[in-house]
Amino acid sequence: MKKHTSNFSRLSFASIALLFLLSVPALAVNELGAYEKGVWNSEAVPEFSIVLFRWGTKDTELNGKDRILGQVASLNHTSFTMVLQTLEGAQAPYEMTIKGGVQIYGEGRVASCTECPHTRKYNGTTLVSRSAYVSDVCCFVVDFDYIPGVPTLKVVDMKADGRSVPYMIKFTTDPIMSRNGLKVPVPGNSRLHEAGFSLKPLEKKEKTPSASLVTWPATPGADEETADHAMKMLSAGSGSPVFRVQDNICFSGPMFVMIGNQGRKEEIAFSIPDGDAASLVVEGPGFRLRGMNDVRAFAMGLKSCFTTGESLVYNPPSIGKPIPGVAFPSVETTFGAKGVKSPVQAVLLKGKSGAFIRLETIPSGGGEGHELFTTKIGHIPGLLKLFNPQTPLVKLAPK
Repeated sequence: MKKHTSNFSRLSFASIALLFLLSVPALAVNELGAYEKGVWNSEAVPEFSIVLFRWGTKDTELNGKDRILGQVASLNHTSFTMVLQTLEGAQAPYEMTIKGGVQIYGEGRVASCTECPHTRKYNGTTLVSRSAYVSDVCCFVVDFDYIPGVPTLKVVDMKADGRSVPYMIKFTTDPIMSRNGLKVPVPGNSRLHEAGFSLKPLEKKEKTPSASLVTWPATPGADEETADHAMKMLSAGSGSPVFRVQDNICFSGPMFVMIGNQGRKEEIAFSIPDGDAASLVVEGPGFRLRGMNDVRAFAMGLKSCFTTGESLVYNPPSIGKPIPGVAFPSVETTFGAKGVKSPVQAVLLKGKSGAFIRLETIPSGGGEGHELFTTKIGHIPGLLKLFNPQTPLVKLAPK
């Protein structure tokens, strides 16, 4: 006779197996989120989506005219102002502004161009559903003189009616746009709408030296102070995680980290979408892990940061550099398109109160990594206890 295994049995078996996982964290559930003036906000609702952005040459002539071709979608706004800047420390700092009409406009499945009668059907009604097509599209286009020494630009703002609004970028997890140096391909049967364009030089700034020096928030709020104290107690072995279940998600906390040099109280979130412990999903500030293997590998990476980072913090050349020998699994990020995976590295930092690590993505094709979060190395033992899925799995088991 065929044996049937109950969900609870599967969960119990997986929970026992997890005794070998050290301690594993889970992470705060994030909404889709959006950028606000170049900074990621996991709670913001995007009002624009940059669906397509291609930057190269207008033709095959070197050092002639450059071209940027793209598509912008919005449910409610008919025009946009996009502000881009060179990266910090650039040899030739500039700010570029592009103004144009929205190419994919409207709330229904059928979206229209605001500058011509063209319409197109999409797979959904959200900004996330607005994907780039290879033909029969409308695009904005700007042609301008080649800018020597400017290979990348970062989208630092999107504006509507003169005010900054949240925005997402559909095709990448980072708002940095790169010039590929080749002729920009134009989708077949396209209608190109010329956008407004301006470029102005910026005052040159040296790269911020504090990139490897952390200033822990001197006056955090009451919630942050409570979470910081709880992390210290957890790490010292004199405290326990607090668990709560809501909408089939088990939250573990409190977790205190920094994001963008701001102290934040977070929680780690566990869910089992298919009712099977093997499908465990763990979420935290800006990233998501799926499956026991990735959860275990992430915990091992944190543990290596703790054992290696503390010894290296007294070696000045190590500060501001990735910690050697530390490996993390690639994670899904919540900075752009859903489900996109990015490799992760841990950078060793130093502050007045000791050593820190900053977990950040490793961008493909150069550029800068995107911070997930920064934490005190001394908090890692407590973080591992928050990450341990044993109690959440039991709490999520069918009653």
